[in-house]
Amino acid sequence: MKLFYITASFPFGIGESFLIQELEALKNTGIEIFIIPTLPRGKLRKDWEIISDNYTLFIEKPLYLKLLFYLLRFVCLNPGPFYKLLMLLKGSTFIQLMKNLAVLPKSIYLKYLIEKEKPEHIHVHWGATPSTAAMLAAFGTSVPWSLSCHRWDIYENNLLKKKSENSKFIRFISEKGKMDALKFKVLPKKSFVIPMGTKISKELNFPLWQNKGDEFKIICPANLIPVKGHIYLIEAIHLLLIQGYRIKLKLAGEGYLKKKLETIIKEKKITNNIEFLGNLDHNVLLDLYAEAKIQLMVLPSIDLGNGEHEGVPVSLMEAMSYGIPVISTETGSINELLPKELGLTVPDKNSFELAQKIKYIYDNPEEYIRISLLCRNLIQKDWNVNLSSRKLISLIK
Repeated sequence: MKLFYITASFPFGIGESFLIQELEALKNTGIEIFIIPTLPRGKLRKDWEIISDNYTLFIEKPLYLKLLFYLLRFVCLNPGPFYKLLMLLKGSTFIQLMKNLAVLPKSIYLKYLIEKEKPEHIHVHWGATPSTAAMLAAFGTSVPWSLSCHRWDIYENNLLKKKSENSKFIRFISEKGKMDALKFKVLPKKSFVIPMGTKISKELNFPLWQNKGDEFKIICPANLIPVKGHIYLIEAIHLLLIQGYRIKLKLAGEGYLKKKLETIIKEKKITNNIEFLGNLDHNVLLDLYAEAKIQLMVLPSIDLGNGEHEGVPVSLMEAMSYGIPVISTETGSINELLPKELGLTVPDKNSFELAQKIKYIYDNPEEYIRISLLCRNLIQKDWNVNLSSRKLISLIK
């Protein structure tokens, strides 16, 4: 089976790391996968080089003459169908229309690839412009297409109702995402919930914590942007350091808040206890977990309103799959992964509660072991990427 797998930018840039494990799982089912980034931005990822031999990658940037050539040729030879394509964009807001028109050359290029490669299905990530490109490309062909919606792309509502009408199905990564999308009149009969999931490592060194004076290492793998709530984690760490706890916080990610966070850390005089790792290659991060070099993963995400909150973070799943205890917040769809009764979440924007939860895990080595096993078993049972991929393939076929 040939599958066109359309992304926003992956394997370019620093985003969409969560796609790597799904791609590997899909490939293991015997599918021939063609990856097509809608807008390749940034450098080719280093972690892509490890798996690149298993996939075909098509790259054409939006301003390339080749794309414009395909667009102009299509318009000249097919004025009627081109008009129908434009009518598919009816109902967009002005800003959405401008974004959708920007991917029009890419959609025509996709039409060319469909004719050339003859895929049996097209699956696209994001309900925003990548799925617009897929919808336009598949229109007028016999090739079915589907899309995965995540979080912000749902609340942007870029023609989601129309996309549900034209696609074979829409996959949501959380129940909350699905329920919110139904408010935009997405077709219920075409809406399915399949989490992204993560890979379950067979070789596992469970992390240990005995509270015998060693340094307690915490990692927060998240872009340095407001919705991730780093400020509250830094304040929580400060509270614990004042009380004499030996903690080292590692911040893995980049973003425009970095300078502000550095200033806060300097003002609190805790620069020796907090380390900025920058953007880690995905494999480097997983190696930290596999080698049990991290005792705790914390994701202090907050709800900014207007749909700016977490979905079901794969970053949490990855840490849990290695038996790393996690702490997060009661925001977005996190409670679908970490129900409140597990005791691993706190209210968002609450540094004191976050500090108390870290303190509890630090002070109780026996509880640490219990939580470690709980996290691992939870992922193994319900959030396995192989299981999610089989469900996705089942819908595709």
